[in-house]
Amino acid sequence: MLHRIPNPNILALDKSKIGAAQARLARGGIPSRVCLERSNFLLFNSCGTAFLIFDVDSVPGADPGGRVAAFQRRHDELLRLVPPTWIIGTDRGVHVAWALSNQIPQGATARTRNFLAAITRAIAARIGADPCALRRSGVWRNPLRHVGEFRVAAYRLGDLWAAVGGVAPPPAPGPGAAPVTALAGRRRISGWEAGGRNTALYWECVREINKFPHSYTEGELGDFAVAVNAAQSVPLPPAEAHKTGRSAWRQYQVFGRRLGPSSSSDGRRPGPRPGTPEAAQNARNARSVRTRSAVSRAVEILERSGQPITVRAVAAVAGVSVNSARKYLPDCR
Repeated sequence: MLHRIPNPNILALDKSKIGAAQARLARGGIPSRVCLERSNFLLFNSCGTAFLIFDVDSVPGADPGGRVAAFQRRHDELLRLVPPTWIIGTDRGVHVAWALSNQIPQGATARTRNFLAAITRAIAARIGADPCALRRSGVWRNPLRHVGEFRVAAYRLGDLWAAVGGVAPPPAPGPGAAPVTALAGRRRISGWEAGGRNTALYWECVREINKFPHSYTEGELGDFAVAVNAAQSVPLPPAEAHKTGRSAWRQYQVFGRRLGPSSSSDGRRPGPRPGTPEAAQNARNARSVRTRSAVSRAVEILERSGQPITVRAVAAVAGVSVNSARKYLPDCR
């Protein structure tokens, strides 16, 4: 989970040395692996928002462990809904953090940034966090070097929003499936007809990922499609709806915001003619997206199971060649 902290990072054993560590960081710094093992402080979210971290002061307790336990008792309802990625004790209170399943880049859309800010304020108000410490990028304590709890858990913005006050997500479509956005199960698609259900559902998924481009993985957009499909008068089979949502996600990775319904009668986007260089490039892009997604899922599975993340292990879990795993593994860690 902490491998998403960018390199280089800060190496500092106490607060008095943070300034010197930041100067070293400007000159090139050192690998994060060394920081995770030795540093008491780390620089988070310097390349985008991957962690939501909060500082809660004035938590009763005789020691950091006692303050962690007191905080958990006070906010048991929220912590059961979305268990934090880490919670550690400090001199006066606790630091609590939730990792995001998809990092929000610095160039995210205004809609995404506003949604992120609203969630941050809502969580801070719910747990009584220090409003002066609501910085997205900054130096925080290394959770692996302090007393507390750490778990491999990451959440979408919609999950956190639902937990702190939004409408609860609809039931998951199957065992182990991730929850989807709060309003997906109540969304009706105009023009839903027996002959064009797949096309209508596909473009509904495209519109959704255009609105929230950094909030969905391939499987999560498939879950969104299942929830939307279930609200229609004549729904598709759930497996077919899930496949349609995943297809929309893969196409979005290739075309981005250029992907959108054309003015043709069936609503399909006209693509390049088969056999042309453009068609071949599109096919290569699509294969690249599928392989990267498979490698990313394999890394997550290995992390959760506590197994070593090696090239051969990733290739075996993802079902790809060793060369493909070696190519995409650095981007997925």
